[in-house]
Amino acid sequence: MPSNAQRSQSARAKRARQRGVATVIGLMFVLLVGSLVAAMAASSRGNIRTADTHARVRRAMAAAETGMQLAEQRLAKAASRFVVSQSEITPSFFNAVWTGGTIGDHVVLGSDTMGDSPAGIAQALINMHALDGNLIIRDSLDIALAGTSVAWPATDAAEYRPDWWVTTPIVGVDTVTVGEGGGPQTPIPPGFQIAYAPLADGVTVRIIAIGYDFAGNVNRPVTRTIMRDFSILKKVEHAIISPSRVLFGKNVQIVGDLGTTFEDTDFNNADPVVMRSDFRGLEPLLDAKLDALYASLQTPGNDVDGDNRFRIGHPVEGGAIPGDYVGSNGDPDPAAAFGDA
Repeated sequence: MPSNAQRSQSARAKRARQRGVATVIGLMFVLLVGSLVAAMAASSRGNIRTADTHARVRRAMAAAETGMQLAEQRLAKAASRFVVSQSEITPSFFNAVWTGGTIGDHVVLGSDTMGDSPAGIAQALINMHALDGNLIIRDSLDIALAGTSVAWPATDAAEYRPDWWVTTPIVGVDTVTVGEGGGPQTPIPPGFQIAYAPLADGVTVRIIAIGYDFAGNVNRPVTRTIMRDFSILKKVEHAIISPSRVLFGKNVQIVGDLGTTFEDTDFNNADPVVMRSDFRGLEPLLDAKLDALYASLQTPGNDVDGDNRFRIGHPVEGGAIPGDYVGSNGDPDPAAAFGDA
């Protein structure tokens, strides 16, 4: 039979073994909680990086879209300045009007921003972009002035023309502050760069707009590129153009402007454009109403803008609408003959 000393020593050993098990379990919980904290920290840091990258991509895309809209407007404006007598757009004609070659009988319209007379569309674009400010020039490798260049490296020769590209500097969408060394002071705002690339088909120009976001690394910006093709066309923006008088009868609808070079207008009936109403001659009552309307239109001062119409809400033209018309007995409501239907 064990003595009291032996029983006391056995109890102490048992309690020691129990305390050791609790320590191991506690360490396991500490390790588990620490692992969860580390995982949550890594996940949070990854989410921050993902959100920052997404924001930079969106800023670069927005800058590229801004550049594309500007390029579309300037290409249309530059091309519209050249009014050429030739009607057929061929590769040889496009080459001449783009580079400034022998275009033929033409005139170059003035510009509201330039007092120049460019030889071709490419030069007209260069002149417009030369007025741009807020340029981003980080070092000598960045373009400082718009001009012509050869095709970019690695472009497909079967798709692009090898020369006469028009490239522009990077333009900041926000204010660019100049630093002490003459370069842009950080942080540099997002910007865009434009390239007008004539294609090998001879009648198409591809606008390439590149958006930049310089946040984080000035020398390795996030970029996004948008490309869109435009064909050079010639169209007459009139529905009808005639060297003689133009006469329109009833039931004729013209959508667009009219133009005539008829100059023999010294006779009583020598109007360049003569239009017959769709409503006259249907019944005498309607003819009487039209006579009253035309008489008011011809009264000096009634038709303010000279468009041969009366605006109901206008203080002058609205009051000139015949209001005291007296028709025959066949008119059910003479006072409302010119009401707004």
